[in-house]
Amino acid sequence: MASITIAPLTDILDESALDQLAKKLAEREVALRPQTDDLDHGVENDLDDDVLTEFMNDLEDEYEQADIYIPGIFSDIITLGDFRVGSLESLIEALEALQDGLGIDDPDGSVDDEDLSYDEDADGDYMDRMEISRLGLKALWYDLYRLSNAALEIESNIILRRE
Repeated sequence: MASITIAPLTDILDESALDQLAKKLAEREVALRPQTDDLDHGVENDLDDDVLTEFMNDLEDEYEQADIYIPGIFSDIITLGDFRVGSLESLIEALEALQDGLGIDDPDGSVDDEDLSYDEDADGDYMDRMEISRLGLKALWYDLYRLSNAALEIESNIILRRE
């Protein structure tokens, strides 16, 4: 099971890695915010690994994949050991670019839990696997979009954990 969290980078990086990241960001004229406990908002969403993989592959058409997204405007992905670090602002732009392709009209809307739980559509017909997959992708889009904007608002980080 994969997850998305809003948390300080100290949850996954040691002091040496944080120093290395700060130096790489400084080269891009971006400052790394101090990683204190006030960045931890206890928000964690569990995700289906297959849906996350498919979604991130779609997202990669707009923006390279990362494991960590931090506030700051830079266009490339920073490699830091086993982790890839990207810009939260760039992630939000990439999500907005995917919005139309997923058929999302209102970014503040949602996919009903009932739509995700049942294999029948409104006419009583069974939905095909493509429609079910699309609903999962839409649900993930809403979650990631909301969490990314929430993290940006409080100047925190998004951490994607894949197991």
